Amino acid sequence: DLALAFSAQTQTPGSVKPGENYSYRLRVANLGPHPAASVRLAQVLPDSVRLISTVPAASLSGDSLIWQITQLNAGQVDSFAVNVQLAAQVPVSLTQITSTATLAAANDTSAANNSVTNTLSVIFPPPPPKNTDLALAFSAQTQTPGSVKPGENYSYRLRVANLGPHPAAGWQITQLNAGQVDSFAVNVQLAAQVPISLTQITSVATLAAANDTSAANNTVTNTLNVVSTPPPPPLAPKITATPEVVQVTDSVFIRVQVEQPVRQWDLWVYFVTGRIDSSFADGFIAATPLAPQTWYDVRPAFGETRLLTQARQEKIKFELRTIDAFGRFVSSRAGVTVRSGNDLVLDRNVYEPERQGPLAINFRLSSNRSARLDLLDLNGQKVTELITAPFRAGWNTHFWNGLTQDGRRVGSGVYLITLHSEEFNDWKKVIVVR
Repeated sequence: DLALAFSAQTQTPGSVKPGENYSYRLRVANLGPHPAASVRLAQVLPDSVRLISTVPAASLSGDSLIWQITQLNAGQVDSFAVNVQLAAQVPVSLTQITSTATLAAANDTSAANNSVTNTLSVIFPPPPPKNTDLALAFSAQTQTPGSVKPGENYSYRLRVANLGPHPAAGWQITQLNAGQVDSFAVNVQLAAQVPISLTQITSVATLAAANDTSAANNTVTNTLNVVSTPPPPPLAPKITATPEVVQVTDSVFIRVQVEQPVRQWDLWVYFVTGRIDSSFADGFIAATPLAPQTWYDVRPAFGETRLLTQARQEKIKFELRTIDAFGRFVSSRAGVTVRSGNDLVLDRNVYEPERQGPLAINFRLSSNRSARLDLLDLNGQKVTELITAPFRAGWNTHFWNGLTQDGRRVGSGVYLITLHSEEFNDWKKVIVVR
């Protein structure tokens, strides 16, 4: 029983390229049990293949190689090599090449393993790139060459040329043949309102293609001078703060109006201590664009009206700050005077300590200063001091629980609660019922 093995050795297993040298390897084995006589081995060479050499030498009959083996003993193995080259120029329709090897002997009784076919795929290299050179021209067409005015309509013109030698592919135009020129127009308008700092506008055009090998002429920048007419003079915005005089903790109502369009606006509050509050009404400001010639009531009203020094009255200034359409800062201010009077009020005239909550003694000071509250009997004798402490200008409250400073209960009767603070002195009558 003879057996045949047949394979091809190429640069890439299973495939071969045009022009490639490769080899076929044949292996003949006698599986026994007796010597094989008059053995004939043949291989049919595929089309487009040139024979280089065989080892051992073979005879050539048409497109077949033939080896004659006089005797092949049982267990003996003989090997053969065929060196060939696939033609460099083969039709692209040739996708496979096939070679068949056959084996025969006079006393071989099993032919099932005596024929083997080898098939290789033909792999064609990609074609060499067909490079080309694209060129870009880019210009602007305005009323006055090289410059543009705010609000002017103008156009950009782009001109794409293929300088060759091959078509350009792989860009947004499917193909641009050698020598072909395509033109493009972009119609635009410069904004009517631009900042006075804008003196030039620049546009950049770029060009690319898969097979463009020269990028030097693929980017062009166009710059236009902006010729602005002088903007109108800025007009100060308007702001009012009412009432002009407020008591401590009272609200101030702010109204604002602009005379010209503005890009942004804000409100700042200035206190006599030098502190500046730039966060007042930020939510309202963010949600409210100002239209010219329209009054707006700012919400919420300003409520931080307190005296911050020892003075009896203080100024608070409100500033409306705007940036107009030309980027110019314009502002206006309005102010109010904060003051406080002196007063003393009890929340009730009859006080029952065992049945009611503490007695609220409310008093107002015209400035930030010290004050003393005392409890006197009707003879003007001091029963107890209620409190001595510094207080803020405006309304303050002290709660009395019906006890003296040392914790004794004040008996039923008519008493006087007095307030002493610098030149201000006042009293109120209260009836204590036990």
